[in-house]
Amino acid sequence: MTFDEADWTLIPLSQHADFRQYIEHGIIPQNEFLCNYLQGNLRQASLLAGENEAASFYDYAKFLNEFCPVNCWGSPKLVLEYNSNGGLRLARMQHQRGQHEVRLVASRE
Repeated sequence: MTFDEADWTLIPLSQHADFRQYIEHGIIPQNEFLCNYLQGNLRQASLLAGENEAASFYDYAKFLNEFCPVNCWGSPKLVLEYNSNGGLRLARMQHQRGQHEVRLVASRE
């Protein structure tokens, strides 16, 4: 599965815009819950979660694992690198232009 085929029902509607902006363009969410979740700071994310986010906590992980590039979440460093690389759209454009090989999916070690 890819981000283009994502099951958006896993994520609360209120988070869709921030999630899309981040994945597609690398724009770090202003939403503290989502930012902490993406960075792998699940303790802080759980403290910041509203009712909808708390009810969907597992679904966020499922969404990230199944539909998002591996290099866009999991640590503060990965989130900053993904931001500085311009997200999925820029990576796809560079790949299509043959500017460099882009690895959108990688295994976690």
